[in-house]
Amino acid sequence: MKLPWNRKPEVRYKIVEIERPRPLSQLDPEAERSVVTLQSHPGFIYLLAKLRLQRHALEAKLKADRHATLADVEWIQSGIFWCSWLEGQLERSVMNAKPSEQPTFPIEEAAFQEIARLTELVGTSTSSEAQSAQK
Repeated sequence: MKLPWNRKPEVRYKIVEIERPRPLSQLDPEAERSVVTLQSHPGFIYLLAKLRLQRHALEAKLKADRHATLADVEWIQSGIFWCSWLEGQLERSVMNAKPSEQPTFPIEEAAFQEIARLTELVGTSTSSEAQSAQK
């Protein structure tokens, strides 16, 4: 009688074709402007907050709970790592995109000039004021 654990394993090969990954192309100007607007989009802000909350929950679970095996700890640590990585990637992609500069409107220019005129800088003086104060 042949027992199952006494048999030699049968080797079967499978060929799996995978698509070759396409290189990530640079953003065209339209897509870049779209990425910039994500920074203030309520859905994007919500998803980033949810990701941050998930990372903090995993960190709290790692610190507070008693884990049965080392594999449980590794799963939690990998979850923390991937949450942090994804959060960083999303923030960098939004921050790297530069908003386009646009000229100011005349009313804005006048308001800035009025604010500059009314602003008094404390602790700074020109060289002629410093020389007259020393005499």
